[in-house]
Amino acid sequence: MITIIESSEADNCWNQRLLDSKLGQSYQTKEFGLSKKLLNGETLFLKFISSNGSIVGQLLVMLYSGVNKKFSLKKLGKKFLNKNYVFARWVHGPIIFDLNYKNEIILKFQEYLKSKKFKVWGSDYPLQLTLSQNTKNFSTEQWATFLINLNNSKETLWNNLEKHSARKNIERSRKRNVIVKQMSRSDLSVYYELIQQSKKTEPELTLSFLEKQWDVLQPINFIGFIAYKNNIPVGAIRASSFNGYINEFSVIRTVKDTMDKLYSQDLLKWNIIEWGLKNHFSYYDLSGVNPYPNNSKEEGIFRYKQKWGGNLIKYNILTS
Repeated sequence: MITIIESSEADNCWNQRLLDSKLGQSYQTKEFGLSKKLLNGETLFLKFISSNGSIVGQLLVMLYSGVNKKFSLKKLGKKFLNKNYVFARWVHGPIIFDLNYKNEIILKFQEYLKSKKFKVWGSDYPLQLTLSQNTKNFSTEQWATFLINLNNSKETLWNNLEKHSARKNIERSRKRNVIVKQMSRSDLSVYYELIQQSKKTEPELTLSFLEKQWDVLQPINFIGFIAYKNNIPVGAIRASSFNGYINEFSVIRTVKDTMDKLYSQDLLKWNIIEWGLKNHFSYYDLSGVNPYPNNSKEEGIFRYKQKWGGNLIKYNILTS
């Protein structure tokens, strides 16, 4: 029999269990939970306990009030905004340490969610698919990601790139003297200027917030790269890198990059691949993509991520 223990704080071994199991990545770390508290979100750290007292799974859940306008998941739809609901959101979980308990954990977790009367949006971990199991009280939909296997050689990864839309763009970017540098904390002011030039205008993305977020996420090796042309920043990518798994956080492209056809985004991604290889990471997750695009924007995103030669991994999203 599975019991669930909940806490607003992670215990001292939370991240270590993820590392020991070789499962879970940044979205399930205690630091990611702390970063969400910077936006006045609440966190729940759930542990799934077997009848013999063993911790056989765990999950970080973020809670948001439906009346909080800062919280706006497109997938939840406008009908939930300004309602007096509590949304339970998690990314890539639960992480199950003993698969013999998989069905029991998922059933118990659903009972827990139902008892709390949460509105739910949560996704599977692409390397451990569990949410398709016994979801009679919730809806499921399919989502996907392209996962680049960094256990391959650099030569193999290069050859896996589409020749004309990836490899050539990287070469063009280099020929146009675009240079990529890894970010330090002092570069956040440059990154903030890039945000101001882009459409990422969320009010919480202040320089002060970015600095606090950087400090909180450093223990899980929060990284970033900025592309420059003649010492002028033209693009950037941030990512987390925990447990051998790189997660892309945000991508910024400037008007100059687009107008001058500098292709900095392609060079930035290749630099992350090289960084992952050098630091012995296993996977580079290009973040979510609709496996069945239903408009031109989604089709464009799908094609762009597909050209990097990763494997399309489909997983489930649980909603209510």
